[in-house]
Amino acid sequence: MRIAILTRQDYRSPRFLAEGLARMLAKLGFYYDCFPMALGMLDAISERSSCRKNRLKAKVADLYFLFKKLERYDLIIVSDAVGVFGRTTSLDPLIALNKPILHYEVFAYQGSEYWIRQFGLLAHNVFDGFLTVSGIHDSQPLEDRPIFEIGMDLPIPHKFDYQRPFLALLDFPRKGYELERQIQKEALQFLDIPIIELDGEYTFQEIDAIYSRVGIAFVAFPEAFGLPITQLQYHGAYIATPQLSWVKRHALRPKHHVFDPALDRNAFTDNFITYDSKKALIEKLSELKQNFNPWQARKTLLAHQANLVHGNLEELSEALRSFV
Repeated sequence: MRIAILTRQDYRSPRFLAEGLARMLAKLGFYYDCFPMALGMLDAISERSSCRKNRLKAKVADLYFLFKKLERYDLIIVSDAVGVFGRTTSLDPLIALNKPILHYEVFAYQGSEYWIRQFGLLAHNVFDGFLTVSGIHDSQPLEDRPIFEIGMDLPIPHKFDYQRPFLALLDFPRKGYELERQIQKEALQFLDIPIIELDGEYTFQEIDAIYSRVGIAFVAFPEAFGLPITQLQYHGAYIATPQLSWVKRHALRPKHHVFDPALDRNAFTDNFITYDSKKALIEKLSELKQNFNPWQARKTLLAHQANLVHGNLEELSEALRSFV
C-alpha cells in the first residue's frame, strides 16, 4: 500500500500531526511520502484567477506535477485544520483522482455541533473517513463516515531536565480572555514564579526547547484539543485551567464518548490543575512548586494516555486496511 500525506508548510498542528503520522506509518511498515506544500498548492489552484500571486503559486503547482505524482498512491491522507471544511472545493482535484481520502485532525468534525453550524451537515462528506487524535466529541456524532481514534506520535524531546526551576508558561493571549490571564499573572507574581510568555512564531525545535523548561502551563482559552497540552506533559509540565471543559478532549474516556461537564469532571489525570479563584490558584501553585516532579508528570501521561505519545498503531492499521 502506498500512502500520500498532504499537509501545510507552516509550523502549526497540521504539519506536526503529519510528521507524527509519518513516524507511525514507518513503524507499521507502510510505504508513504509526505507533501508539506500540497495543500497550499491546492488552495492556489482553486483560486488561480483571484490575483497574480495565486496565479504564480498555481503555476508552480502545475510545474510540480502534484496530481501526476499522487496518481501513484493507493490512499491519500489530508492533515489539515478544521477550516478545510469551509473550502472543500480546493479538494476537487483530489476527488477526481478517485482514491480514498482520509482527514487527520485532533477531533472529528461530525462530532462538533459548533463546526457543523459553521460549515453544514455535508461538508465532511468529501472525505471517506476520519483519523483523530481524540475520540471525545462535543455532541453525538453523525455516523455516515467512520472515525478512527489513532492518537498521535510525539518526537522524543531533545533533553529532559529533572532539576529544572519551577517556571510558568503563558500561551498566546486570546481576545476576550484578558481577565483570566490577569488572574494567572497576579498569582504567579505573588509567588515569585518566573513567567515565559509566548509571542511570535516558533519552529518545532524552538518551541520544544521552551517546553523543556516549563513546570506549569496555563491554558489561555477553551481548546479543541491542544497539542501543546500533551507535549508539555511529555516534557514534565503540569497543566492549569480554570475549567476542565477547556481541555475536555484530554479526559480519560473511551472513544466516541460525548463530553459531559458534570459527569466528566473527575475524568482527568493529576497532571491537570483546576482553580476557581486567584486565591485557590495561589494555594495550588504553592503546593505544586514545593513538590514539583517533572518525571512524575511524564510518567502519569504515559501511564494513562500513551496513545497521545506513541499513537494507536492497531487502530491506524485497521483504518488504512479498511479503505484499500
